[in-house]
Amino acid sequence: MAERRGAAKRALQVFGSNIRTARKAQNLTLVDLAEQFQSHENYLAGVERAERNMSVLNLFYLSAALGKHPAEFFEGITIEELRKLPAKSPRRLRSERRRR
Repeated sequence: MAERRGAAKRALQVFGSNIRTARKAQNLTLVDLAEQFQSHENYLAGVERAERNMSVLNLFYLSAALGKHPAEFFEGITIEELRKLPAKSPRRLRSERRRR
């Protein structure tokens, strides 16, 4: 299980590092990018440090702000690493919760 959690953390670290590299390549500070991205610099810093997940929609907005294709932020993450990701725990549907 620890190996699976490690794979998830590594994938987030690579993703965040790729964002940081793209941001710095354009000489943007976190504040500059946050203004373009219409978010808060603490949110972006958390993503870059692999402390926060980013939604797909936010990834699209960030990609547009940096002028990069979203796939570029996943470079360096292998399919073998993705196969090691932990299984998501099942969620109960709202309808199932109401029955109790």
